[in-house]
Order: sequence, then structure tokens, then C-alpha cells
Amino acid sequence: MKIFKFAIALLLFTGIVNSCSMPEDTRKAESTEVVYDSTDVHTYAQKQDAYVTHLSWEANVDFETKIITATATWNIVNVSDTDTIIFDVVDLNILSITLDNGQGTGFEIGNKKPHKGAPLYVAITPETKTV
Repeated sequence: MKIFKFAIALLLFTGIVNSCSMPEDTRKAESTEVVYDSTDVHTYAQKQDAYVTHLSWEANVDFETKIITATATWNIVNVSDTDTIIFDVVDLNILSITLDNGQGTGFEIGNKKPHKGAPLYVAITPETKTV
């Protein structure tokens, strides 16, 4: 089962890396208004309050120990000046979270539910642009 979870994580990592590495000239520059509601029962995220626009991820994969050590930087939009953004997580060991200026911020992982993972609550400010 652990090998299956590792394989799924590796496939997701490969998909994210490949989707983020498109040549600049093939990307379309468009301006679109995004409207979200909180009716998606498959996520803890409250996209009407704050949502992600881009992920930059650096990872080190240790195949012998089956451990991925990574740093993720999320670009976000704080729509409602909320003080918390919520991410979905599954079995992560998070050491720290920082905001725009590298200053640490508070976070809490909620209760895990089968097939949904757990909510990760991260303290932000109305001006926060990166987590």
C-alpha cells in the first residue's frame, strides 16, 4: 500500500512539473474573472475567500527511503480579506510555513477524513500574495 501511495504521489509530482514547464510562447495571456462558490464537497478549500493561482515546487525524491522532501510556494488571491487560507493535505509532515516576506506564520492540520484528506489552515493577511 505504501508503494502504491508513493507511486501516486510521484505521478502527481510528474504531472505538476510537466504542466508548469510549458514554453512561455505557448501560454495564452488572457484576463478572466474567476467566480467560486463553496459547494464543492470534495475539498476543504473556501475558494470564495482565497484561492491559488500558481504553484512552484522544488522536491528531492529519496527512492530508498520513499520520502519526498519539498518546498512549495503558492501564489494566492485573497478575495475576501480573510485571515485564513485552507488547503487539502494527506499525510504530510509540515515543518514550517512562511508568507511573502519569509516570516513564519501559524498553521494547523484538521482531522483527516477517508478519501478527502485533512484541511490545512494557514494564517494569512489581506495583503498576502505567497504562502
